[in-house]
Amino acid sequence: MPHNRFFTSDNLSTTSQVELSKEESQHLVSVMRVKENEMIELCDGLGHLAKAEVIKSDKKSTLVEIKELKSVERSRARITLILALMQPKNLDLAIEKCSELGVDRFILFEGQKSLKSELSPNQLIRLERLTVSSIKQSGRLWLPELEISPKLASWKPFEEKTLFGSLKEGASPPPREISSPLTFVVGPEAGFTQEEEERLSSLGAKPCSLNANILRAETAAICAAALLCCRQ
Repeated sequence: MPHNRFFTSDNLSTTSQVELSKEESQHLVSVMRVKENEMIELCDGLGHLAKAEVIKSDKKSTLVEIKELKSVERSRARITLILALMQPKNLDLAIEKCSELGVDRFILFEGQKSLKSELSPNQLIRLERLTVSSIKQSGRLWLPELEISPKLASWKPFEEKTLFGSLKEGASPPPREISSPLTFVVGPEAGFTQEEEERLSSLGAKPCSLNANILRAETAAICAAALLCCRQ
């Protein structure tokens, strides 16, 4: 984990001083033991990384002043993972690890065999927090987007190259190189139905074999992220 890195939802390119959230302030004071006048790193999930000086701090609020700022452009070869809803602990694991690996966008939907039909507001907040903690831990500067989608039956044709996990004969391996946006669709724990696979194919998605073995849904998501993000 980058040393003393914290997150703010403020755009660092438009401000000289930042007030950290209560959660980040508690971590700064109680866990990292950062004191006033010390330097920290600050990211905003928008490609900016700042070196900032702590002006004043306590467990409820911390004010920092930006001293240096650098920016990193978002990759043109963006990776989107569309994930069928799965058990909360499995979804947590998939979102956390795929964020660390470099996935740029998550879209969640209810599959026909999903064991969950929706996310509660608290579950969605937890997933958002996992993406934040993952970019802090991994050193990424762009925060993954997180969206909820309606059921597959209402989807429109894909505008970019799209693959979906499949063990069927004829499924192709993952591409060796990725130079443009790519989407990968992962089914729920019990897999896609025949109807869903036919629907995905009709929308322009191609079946893709990640492994000769049958993978758990969260394992398939992590496997897809690892294979695709390292080939950008």
